[in-house]
Amino acid sequence: MLANTAHELIAPRAAAAAAAPAPKPILVGAWVKPRQPGPATVADLEKAIGRHLDYALHYQPLTGAFPDAAELDDKANHRVPMVSLGCGMVPDVASGAYDADIAKLAASMAAYGKPIELRYCWEMNGGYRHIDAGDFVPAWRHLHDLFAHAGVKNVRWFFCPGAEFGRTGRSGLAYYPGDAYVNDIGVDMYDRRGEGFQQMFDTVYHAFDGIAKPFIIGETGALGTQDQPTFLTPNTVSLLRSAYPKVVAVVYFDAAGPHGDWSFTPEGLAAFAAFAKAAH
Repeated sequence: MLANTAHELIAPRAAAAAAAPAPKPILVGAWVKPRQPGPATVADLEKAIGRHLDYALHYQPLTGAFPDAAELDDKANHRVPMVSLGCGMVPDVASGAYDADIAKLAASMAAYGKPIELRYCWEMNGGYRHIDAGDFVPAWRHLHDLFAHAGVKNVRWFFCPGAEFGRTGRSGLAYYPGDAYVNDIGVDMYDRRGEGFQQMFDTVYHAFDGIAKPFIIGETGALGTQDQPTFLTPNTVSLLRSAYPKVVAVVYFDAAGPHGDWSFTPEGLAAFAAFAKAAH
């Protein structure tokens, strides 16, 4: 069973003034890797930007335990954990080899009792994954069906390929499990070339025009002092609302990755704070 809409699952915002409807909120989240200097925890980042985060991004193996201390902190502080669930051996997921582990995970997520955004095997189209669409689709559907049979109703299923790999011929759409198995669609995308948000995002967004699902940017980042101050800003919020209406959430990757260091600079953090405030 698919979960309700994001706005039904996340605590309602204050009612808009009767004279004019409030603009659509865009939910904001982040992955924060402890480091010095800079925010070391989600709470530190929230303090730095002056507002609560809607999502906190997490990573765990398919056979890992849920919840951990960070996810319990999300529950206590009214954030939705966005759980990036490892792929496992994908053909074995479909064959049932992981069923016992998945049953434990489904039970623990149901017992959590609060909304969870689950993105199984994110960036499944990445060349580094070596996963065929013909193996991935039945694995996703089997995982979903096990949760449904267990009566889990607080999990939203987030299909999240990598945008960069789509540019190189590994389209995420080939891996799409079908509308009945997905609540939210989206991508991970990083500005590796200094293109700016709109130039990078426009083609990615419209590749999903045929799928009528809420759109989440599951991971994103820009490089350093040169690009971060203009990447996510109040102008980006206006752009998303006017040109990309399916977008409901943006999650920033505040850490170094294999292709660059996306950690906030002071200028980037100030821009993100303004973006987060405008999005609320």
